[in-house]
Amino acid sequence: MTRRTYVLVVADPLFLPNSPEKTGFSLLDVLEGDDSFYGFDNTIFLNTIVEIDDLTHRLQDGPLRGTHFFVADIADTNRAGNMTPQFWDFLHSEDASFSAA
Repeated sequence: MTRRTYVLVVADPLFLPNSPEKTGFSLLDVLEGDDSFYGFDNTIFLNTIVEIDDLTHRLQDGPLRGTHFFVADIADTNRAGNMTPQFWDFLHSEDASFSAA
């Protein structure tokens, strides 16, 4: 299985990936064992083996039920822009292991 990196943008700025208070699910419920994520505000970078269609359905049926969101594959990006080294390392490292605090 190929590991992909996605960017997930959630319309609700109060969305917290590890807090199931809103929907009864957390973002961890839709990921696989070695998957990881790094999130801030309403933007989350996901490093996962889950295909984008499956991920979208898992999010719609779980933690993002009733919430507007956008998810896109950025695994092949080589655009760094003004990213901090931490984000650049996450996007290009198979060993990256980030999770929200």
